[in-house]
Amino acid sequence: MLPPKGSETIYLRLSRKSKVENPKSHDDFISDCENVFQTRIAEADEFYADIIPEKLSDDAKGVMRQAFAGMLWSKQFYHFVIKDWLEGDPAQPKPPEIRKNGRNSTWQHLYNDDVISMPDKWEYPWYARGIGVSLYSAGVS
Repeated sequence: MLPPKGSETIYLRLSRKSKVENPKSHDDFISDCENVFQTRIAEADEFYADIIPEKLSDDAKGVMRQAFAGMLWSKQFYHFVIKDWLEGDPAQPKPPEIRKNGRNSTWQHLYNDDVISMPDKWEYPWYARGIGVSLYSAGVS
């Protein structure tokens, strides 16, 4: 049990094998983990140093780094092909017929295959009728 405001580091190795063939000592494993973390921190520092202007204050640099990190974190790959959704996977049971009458089922041309940004990582994109109308009314579309 952790005391209030306490912390603990857990090192975990994920593998498909039930046993590691050439196990390193516990200390070597911990050292390797720490080295990977230090390398990734240095890479992140180098990345952000290239894109954040030097003239900013440390506080502004921190805010900008957090903003960029949030933008990168919210990117996700989106693959949705209506034709495939309606017809189903040939190796799987046939999808229910009602699917052919569902929302957007007439959009046979739709082929989404891209990296997109979402406001929240747990959200998924979907087509809402009202969004297009709102953009059109605002002169964006």
